Amino acid sequence: GVADQTATWMVSLYAIGVIIGRIASGLALDRVQPHIVAMAALGLPAIGYLVFASHITATPLLMAAIMIIGLAQGAESDIGAFLLSRRFPLKNFSLLLSIMTMMIGVGSAAGSLLMSFTLHWGGYVPFLLASAVGTLLGAVLFALTGMKRLREPTHAPTAGSTVAGAELEQAIKGELA
Repeated sequence: GVADQTATWMVSLYAIGVIIGRIASGLALDRVQPHIVAMAALGLPAIGYLVFASHITATPLLMAAIMIIGLAQGAESDIGAFLLSRRFPLKNFSLLLSIMTMMIGVGSAAGSLLMSFTLHWGGYVPFLLASAVGTLLGAVLFALTGMKRLREPTHAPTAGSTVAGAELEQAIKGELA
């Protein structure tokens, strides 16, 4: 453990990380491919979890770990909302954002249950390791959102099909009125 005063500073660093994560992810989403921002911002906390799972006691490293976790916490809702607005029809945005927010709550509850079970198996280390793996898996899934679709067209293009195809794709995405 760390001294009480140090732990208090670490909680403050977490809160500062959340604020910086919100601003930095917003700036990055406006300038970099969103799947790259999501993969980096939401994959980095695995480092923090692994630091806490290790026997590292150096206060600067523990503070860096908590700051990284805070950065990701701040970035997660911005990234989720951004990807929802870009990948799904805007007419469904509020519903999808509500579902996403609900699933974050479900994940938090599931994480709390997992932690209560893992405390019986060896303290916090199994939970932190599971969190690191889950975080990395989530980062990989975000990376996949940037992949191009690799399917072949089912029919040969015909005259005028590009305009109709573009309109159909816009309608599917909810871009047409």
